[in-house]
Amino acid sequence: HPAIRTIGYPPSGARVVGTDYWAAGIGPGDNRPYQVLARRFGLSTPRKETLFFAGARELDPALDKEIPWGRRNVVIMPGSDSPRKKLPDEKWEGVVARLRDLGVFVLQTGKLRERYIPGTYSLLGLTSPGQLLAVIGRADLVITTDTFAMHAAWMTARPAVVLWGPTDAETYGYDDQIHLQSVDEPCPLKAECLGPRWPENYHSPCP
Repeated sequence: HPAIRTIGYPPSGARVVGTDYWAAGIGPGDNRPYQVLARRFGLSTPRKETLFFAGARELDPALDKEIPWGRRNVVIMPGSDSPRKKLPDEKWEGVVARLRDLGVFVLQTGKLRERYIPGTYSLLGLTSPGQLLAVIGRADLVITTDTFAMHAAWMTARPAVVLWGPTDAETYGYDDQIHLQSVDEPCPLKAECLGPRWPENYHSPCP
């Protein structure tokens, strides 16, 4: 790992630092995950996050050749490891239909068994994290929920529109992105949905 090559191995008896930032009471401002983790390691906490990816950001040439890139390209990632973050599929279908009407080429990314959104060019299950970074790096826009695609857009300096449900844009989002936070019909169970005290809810369906 580059950190080991640069800094060296930790000495015998070195302190072990936990990285479960949820246990520290995260929130907006200086209590965002990046800032909480930095403080745990005794580091300064700049407001702008810098993310590191240890690997190549290259798209397989054969796959790249097969993708019929358009004049304008938008990457969407509707899925999430947490069912509670997902927007209903019919909403995504409406977004894609509007983009297609504007002559935009839409690529859908995500895991293999996620539902295909009609009208998109499917890359489901076909990209590693590094390859996804390469795809997003060529996009004109990324539309996603609170997923890896949001962080990948930040890492590649691509514009992003992020659709938020139970998680908070001010805690997890980035300043230079557009955030649409769900506020209509607030859920009476929102305080018990996703967070430090409710980790078991992350992979469970919304009640």
